[in-house]
Amino acid sequence: MKSSRSSVCRYWRQGRCNRNPCRFVHGDPQPAATKVVEPLPPSSNFVVPTASERTEEKEAASSPKPEAEAAAVVVVPTASEHPEEKEAACCQDWMSGNCGRGENCQFLHSWCRGDGFSMLARLVEEVWDLNTEECIQTLKAHDGAVTSVICWNTALVSCSLDKKVKFWGCAEDDSDDISLLYTHEEESAAVALGGMNDSEGKPVLFCSWSNSSVGLYELPTLEERGRIYSQKEVRAIRSGPDGLFFTGDANGVVSVWKWAKADAA
Repeated sequence: MKSSRSSVCRYWRQGRCNRNPCRFVHGDPQPAATKVVEPLPPSSNFVVPTASERTEEKEAASSPKPEAEAAAVVVVPTASEHPEEKEAACCQDWMSGNCGRGENCQFLHSWCRGDGFSMLARLVEEVWDLNTEECIQTLKAHDGAVTSVICWNTALVSCSLDKKVKFWGCAEDDSDDISLLYTHEEESAAVALGGMNDSEGKPVLFCSWSNSSVGLYELPTLEERGRIYSQKEVRAIRSGPDGLFFTGDANGVVSVWKWAKADAA
C-alpha cells in the first residue's frame, strides 16, 4: 500500500490544514530520483482519521478548488477604469439600439468625439430647419443608397445607386416646403456629384456614373454639355480657381481639367 507520506496534503495546499502532526506531506514532493522515504511517526503521535474526516476529504477532492474558480473569472474593466477605451470605437450594439450595458460599456455611446463640434441631427428622409433645429418636412429621396449630396444656391442635388439624380428646391408658392424640381436618370448608378461655372459663367453640374464616365449638364435644363471618360469610375470631383476642376478615380489617378475660354465674338 502506498504510504500517505508520499502524498501532499490537500488542506495544506489550500492553507487550512490544522492537523499536527499531519499524516500527509506539507511541502512539494522531491523528485523520484532523490526522494527519501521517511519512517512513519510513532503510533502515539499518529492520528488515524475518522470516517467523517475521510468523507470530508473525498468531498474536498471532488469539489472545485477556490483557486481554480478564481482563475476562471474574467474581469471586464468598466469605462471609468479605462476611459481611453471608450474613445477607441463606437459601440455597434448602441448604434443599433440594443446595448444593455449602459455606463459600464467600454465602447463609445456617441456619434462623434472631439471638441468644437457636435451633431445637430441625423437626416433620415427628413428636412430640418437649422435655425429652429426642428424637422419641417419628410422627403422620400431615393430608392437606393444615396452616394452624394451638394447644395447649389437655393437648390439641393442628390444622386443615388438607383441611377437617378434629383434636384430639390422651394415650392413656387413661396412656402417653406421643399419639392422635387427635376429628375435625371441613366442606365448606370450615380457615384459622385460636383459643379462649377464654365468660362461664360453658366452653371454646370458634374455627375459621375458607375460606367466610368462623368456627365456635364447645363443647369437648369439638364442639357448634356459633354462627357469625361476614365479607366475606373470617378469617385471625387472638385472645382478649383481659374476654370480648373479635378477628378479622382478608383484607379488612383487624379486628373486636372480646365474650361476652354469662350471664342471672342
